[in-house]
Amino acid sequence: MTAHPKHDSSRLLRTRRLLIALAAAPWAAALQSDEDDRLYDRVHRKLNNDRSLRIRNLRVEVNAGVVTINGVVRSERLKRKATRAASIKGVKRVVNRLAVGI
Repeated sequence: MTAHPKHDSSRLLRTRRLLIALAAAPWAAALQSDEDDRLYDRVHRKLNNDRSLRIRNLRVEVNAGVVTINGVVRSERLKRKATRAASIKGVKRVVNRLAVGI
C-alpha cells in the first residue's frame, strides 16, 4: 500500500511549518520579555517622576504589552491621570487597579 504523493507533501509542509514555529517560539518569547522590561522601566519611571500623582505602594506589571498599575492615590482624578501617564507608545492597554484612599 503506497501513500498518495500529494498527501505526503502536505504532511511534510505541515511538519516543516510546525518545526519552524517551535524553533521561533523561544525567540518570540524572549523578544516580548525584553519589550515588556523596557515598557516596565519607562512606565514605572514616568509614574514615579510625576510628583502630582504621589502613588503609594506603586506596583507596575507588564505582560505582553498590557500594563497593570496597583497602589493608592488620593482621588479619582489622579487615578485617571495615572492611566494617561502609563499609556505610552508600545503599551497595548492599561489596567488601572489603583485604589482611591487617604
